Amino acid sequence: MTGLLMRSDGLRKLLIKPVMGDPALSQALLDRPVMRTVITALEALDSCSFVNVHWDGSQVKARLAIASDPERFANGFITTAIDADEQAAVSFGGLNPISAGVSASEVWLSDSDPGVIALAPPTAPGSIIQPLGPLIAGVGVIFTFRERVVL
Repeated sequence: MTGLLMRSDGLRKLLIKPVMGDPALSQALLDRPVMRTVITALEALDSCSFVNVHWDGSQVKARLAIASDPERFANGFITTAIDADEQAAVSFGGLNPISAGVSASEVWLSDSDPGVIALAPPTAPGSIIQPLGPLIAGVGVIFTFRERVVL
């Protein structure tokens, strides 16, 4: 598993490095295949939110991810806002087109705002540190699910 994560991360760095300053990005980056599936939303989800896909005891559901709860890590994202109990198209990797005016080599899951990114990792005890991927201004976050650490 570690070799696969390292390979994936290395591939991501190869793709991102040449385009960080290029707003057009490379077409290869945008055309990457993404695993996506339709899942019922447990709660209302805003567009471009990071979500936690989990088993609620009777079915698989999507809820907002938040770093203050180790059980609600981000393992996907949605691009369209939906209400509770509606079907959400959850992507498990690729470009989350979050609107941002800044770039960062890495962003993390927020511990104060569910489904949102943070420019610095959480520091509160019991929170998780989960890197989400690089943020490219005007483009979004290139999400790759990676290991997380509980503080």
